[in-house]
Amino acid sequence: MLLLLIHKTPTRIQVAQTIIGLVLAIETTNLITFLFSVPFSDLGIVFSNRGIPLKTISFIILCFGLLWIYPHRGLMRTFTHRSMFTVRPYPLFIGIIFLVFFNIIKLDLPQDLQQEKAFLLGSKIILEISVILGLFYWTNNRLYAVNLRHQRSKQQLQYTRQTLENRVNECQSYQQKIAVLQQQEQDFRALVENSPDIISRIDRQYRFRYVNPQVERETGIKTSDWIGKTELELGFSEEIVTPWHQVIQQVFETGKQQLYESKFPAADGTFKYWQCRIVPEFNAQGMVESVLTASREITHKKIAEDALYQCVQHEKLLAEINDRIRQSLELDQILVTAVTEVQEILQADRVLIYRFNPDWSGTIITESVVPGFDSILDKSCTDSYLLQTRGEAFRQGNIQVVNDIYTANLTPCHQELLTQLQIRASLLLPICIFPPNSQQEVNSQTVWGLLGINSCVEPRDWQTQDIEFLKRLTGQLAITVQQSALYERLQNVNQELSYLAHYDQLTQIANRRYFDEYFEQEWHRLKREQAPLSLILCDVDYFKYYNDTYGHLAGDRCLVQVAEAISRGVKRPADLVARYGGEEFVVILPNTNTEGAVEVVRCIQNEIQALNIPHSTSLNAKQITLSFGIACVYPSLSSSRYNLIDQADKALYQAKEAGRNGYAMIEIES
Repeated sequence: MLLLLIHKTPTRIQVAQTIIGLVLAIETTNLITFLFSVPFSDLGIVFSNRGIPLKTISFIILCFGLLWIYPHRGLMRTFTHRSMFTVRPYPLFIGIIFLVFFNIIKLDLPQDLQQEKAFLLGSKIILEISVILGLFYWTNNRLYAVNLRHQRSKQQLQYTRQTLENRVNECQSYQQKIAVLQQQEQDFRALVENSPDIISRIDRQYRFRYVNPQVERETGIKTSDWIGKTELELGFSEEIVTPWHQVIQQVFETGKQQLYESKFPAADGTFKYWQCRIVPEFNAQGMVESVLTASREITHKKIAEDALYQCVQHEKLLAEINDRIRQSLELDQILVTAVTEVQEILQADRVLIYRFNPDWSGTIITESVVPGFDSILDKSCTDSYLLQTRGEAFRQGNIQVVNDIYTANLTPCHQELLTQLQIRASLLLPICIFPPNSQQEVNSQTVWGLLGINSCVEPRDWQTQDIEFLKRLTGQLAITVQQSALYERLQNVNQELSYLAHYDQLTQIANRRYFDEYFEQEWHRLKREQAPLSLILCDVDYFKYYNDTYGHLAGDRCLVQVAEAISRGVKRPADLVARYGGEEFVVILPNTNTEGAVEVVRCIQNEIQALNIPHSTSLNAKQITLSFGIACVYPSLSSSRYNLIDQADKALYQAKEAGRNGYAMIEIES
């Protein structure tokens, strides 16, 4: 085709177009081979899969290109005026002639040709043809001229071919990326179109540019009707739309996404709660051009949150009542607090507590009523049904729910009684207690009274969560009643409980708890007085063998005898003998030094020996013996009572290591 153009004397523009077509053809194929096996005068090139031989055509192409470029060098300067290439077009092409014949010029190119668009537009054509023709080769970020008077190196040819193949691979990779992006766009559109969330795009005039089909399913308004309109134009109320637009305006002004919750009318006329995330979209200048919104229905969540809030309020009231119960045993005060708080939280007209008499008549002992209704405090009431059944239904824990006295299945006398008390709807819950010394079973509980909640004018549909809350409240009130009744009895047994809290039930000596309290008390006292304190830890030798041989009952009797013997060996009232745990005992000796503690140990040993309790499986004697650990210290700010116990325990271990039935002592320096 080039020869045909040359014979027809083509214009310079046609020659340039032909050169450009040749370059594009070479860049889009990977079937290019080079064969340089003869000098310049017999240069040959084989390219494409046709294997067309060209000998001197390459030089002719270059010359025709130069003939076109020289008169159009101004245009080439326009192409390259922003390029980092430092050689202007005219000198560049004269230099190429010198490269062909003299191989004396070497040029430096930019490191990143992809970013130099001006350079690619201007000089890309001639440079790539020159590379293809073997005039240049590229290596180490530099462009070198090829000496055409000699055979090119094989490495240079391979590098040139690799460069062209890389270009082809880049084009193919680009096409693959485009295909992937198109597939991703299809997938994304499918997700948006089938999403259960409402997705939309809104411009600065609050007009919708896009909505997905979910908006039609939720609102009943066609998707096409939304485009180009605002919510006000679609018929939504200004009360709903104005806050929504204010949030969108914040996104336009700040460029930050917002989270917004509100309720909107649904297609069935009801209102649903929605949570909307509003995300800004920026243009090329960095300005917010539009916003994307994704709205998700949270109606069930809001209902659950409201129910949770009510539960929190109920729990708060129960906690307050519990605090009042702990702070005071005044029953009347606690009951007044309960009815006042319940009347406020349930917004009832009247809340009362009805106390039963032994004959199942009763009196209203506590009341909280809103102004405008008669007070029935201290009023005695008698219900014939309760008299006949003796409150059996309430004793079983049943409650009475009346939403409207005129539609409920009530006896005429019961309806008349409620009318007299100005009650239109009511809840009655039993306050049941258990008599003292009775098993806490349903059959044994007694109905102490009733908690009543009244609506005096209108019917009321009592909610399940309110009923459950009141059940828990009556349980707390029952505890209050029983606590008040048991207060006097608890005073009587207080002394007995104190003894049980401080003494070991088996040995009748001080227990570990009393030891800790007394030890801390004496430590602080002796620290102030700078007096010595001794501690003795003792352990029955081989007591496990004794239990295994004689049984646990015999072991318990043995421990009782040992405790009595230790107590006899301790003479002073300030000294304390306590059971430390299992077969271990401890003795606190205030104002006693090491010598005094050793003397006490010897007295205890004598008492134990006098018992002469047989122990056939003991490894050091045939009777019960004890090992002792003694520690003594002068309490000070730098010492610790826990360290004294630790040292006494170490001394006890030393005594056991020495053969048992003896003692070891450690004196701690202050």
